[in-house]
Amino acid sequence: DPEAPTLAVGVTGAQRLQTAILVLQTLGSNSISGQIDSVDVTNLKAIELWYDERFQINLGDTMQLDYKISALRATVDRMEAYESGHLDVSFTNWVDKVGYTPFT
Repeated sequence: DPEAPTLAVGVTGAQRLQTAILVLQTLGSNSISGQIDSVDVTNLKAIELWYDERFQINLGDTMQLDYKISALRATVDRMEAYESGHLDVSFTNWVDKVGYTPFT
């Protein structure tokens, strides 16, 4: 019996699609989906969104997704119209806080 080829176990397209749909549904239920320009699920541990061409958002993974999207909406609602930058709602770098780094 020749040696069987090894297969790399990775994320499937179906898993990415399912994650994208989940993110979009959660955005919709928080009435924020209309301002989302893109959802990048290439890395399911570092999901990235673009909001209104103003904010690049690090969502992290889908854990606590509803809470993250709710915190994102509350943060964006408080931002001034001229503000833009990176928002980190992964809650990994800042526990229970949304990180904001302005674009330079």
